[in-house]
Amino acid sequence: MIKGVKPSAPLLALVALLASCTGRPDVEERYPTSTPAVETHTSTTPPVVADLPEEALPVPEPSPWAEVKGVETDRPRSSPALPGKPYRFQLYTHCRIDFRVDFDGSFWQAYRRYGRPDDPFQHGRMTLVSPQVAIFEANRREVHIYFVRNDTPKPALGCR
Repeated sequence: MIKGVKPSAPLLALVALLASCTGRPDVEERYPTSTPAVETHTSTTPPVVADLPEEALPVPEPSPWAEVKGVETDRPRSSPALPGKPYRFQLYTHCRIDFRVDFDGSFWQAYRRYGRPDDPFQHGRMTLVSPQVAIFEANRREVHIYFVRNDTPKPALGCR
């Protein structure tokens, strides 16, 4: 959904119907329509943890990216994601698991990992599970990684 555009009643009904078919809680119940689906997130926003599995808790506050004098900051380029919908995702793991994780219009920091991802890339799915938490699940089911949204300025650095 686009910021500033109110979704129509038929669209909301369709989203609610699709959400009920997937076995996930109703989208309107988890993300009220009074809150825009796309919004500017800040690192001071506390994570929403009501629907997160115990293995994802506690959700940490994101740490600011290390500032580098004279280096420009990078901006995320990804499109908004729908909550609960898995998106095909290629995770670049060679430099660090969270080197350049750009998802839902933000960069993300890894905070909990289960399994060992492939190097230099791991193919899988990224899902927005709350406004501040996403999970990456590898095509091999034994690898999954939780990420917390980090909207602090990120230096545009190469692999170090």
